[in-house]
Amino acid sequence: MLEKNRLSVLIVEDDHELRGFIKSVLLDYYEVYEAQDGKEGYDNTIKYMPDFILSDIMMPKVDGMEFLQKVRANQETSHIPFILLTAKTNIDDQLKGITSGADDYITKPFSVKLLIAKIDNIIKQRKLYAAYIGNDHSGEIQEEEHKLVEQNKITEQDELFIRRLKDDIYNNLDNGDFTIDSLVANTNLSRRVFFNKVKSLTGQAPVEFVREIRISHAAQLLKTQQYRIKEVTYMVGFSDIRYFTQCFKDMFGMTPSQYKDQFKES
Repeated sequence: MLEKNRLSVLIVEDDHELRGFIKSVLLDYYEVYEAQDGKEGYDNTIKYMPDFILSDIMMPKVDGMEFLQKVRANQETSHIPFILLTAKTNIDDQLKGITSGADDYITKPFSVKLLIAKIDNIIKQRKLYAAYIGNDHSGEIQEEEHKLVEQNKITEQDELFIRRLKDDIYNNLDNGDFTIDSLVANTNLSRRVFFNKVKSLTGQAPVEFVREIRISHAAQLLKTQQYRIKEVTYMVGFSDIRYFTQCFKDMFGMTPSQYKDQFKES
C-alpha cells in the first residue's frame, strides 16, 4: 500500500467532475488545493505555496502553458515541481511542456499510482541533489551538479539561489551566531517562502541543509589530520562537542575520531 505523506498538491483543471475525481483520490495522500483555470491557479499558488502543481493544459482565461511560465518566472514560486496533465499524446506537445519548465507530463486517462510514483521520483531526485550539494565541493558548480540540476528541472535562478545559499553558509562556517534567520535576511524572500523553497529544492528543511554542509566540511578538515576534533567542532560553527559528535555520527555512521583514524598514515 502506498505510504501517505503530508505534502500539498494544487490541482488546476477546468473540468469540474475530473477535478473533483482527482481531488478525491489524492486526498488520501496529500493536502489538496484546487483551481478551475490558470489565473485562479496562479493566485492559489501564491496563496498556498503548494509542494506540487498538477495542471491541465487546455483551460480558459490562462492555459496551463502560460500558467507554468508565470510560476517559473516568479522567484517565490519557480522551485515548485509542476506536472502537466493533458489529453494530447503528440510527442511535440510533450516536448513543448518539458522544455517550458515542466517536471513531468501525464496524459489522460492516467493511473493514480503512476502520478504518485512520478511525484515520489521528483522528491527522490531532489534528495540526491541535496546530498551532492551538501558535500564540500569548494563552492563551485561541478559537472555532476549540472547533471543533477538538469534532472530536477531546476531553473537557472533557483540554481543561482542554491549557489548563493551555499556561499553564505561557507562564509559563516565558524560563526556560531549565524542562524537560519541570518540566511533568510540575506534573501528577498519571506521566511515562509524561504523555508518552502529550500525544502522543495533540496528535500531538506533549512536547518538540516545547513547542518549537513557544516558536517561535510568538518569531515574534509578531519581528513587532513591537521586539526583536533575540538578545533574542527568550533571551525564549523558548533559550540557543543557532544552535539557535534552526534550529528557527525548520524551522517557518517561513525564518530569523528573513528572517521579521522581512517585517514592516518600507516
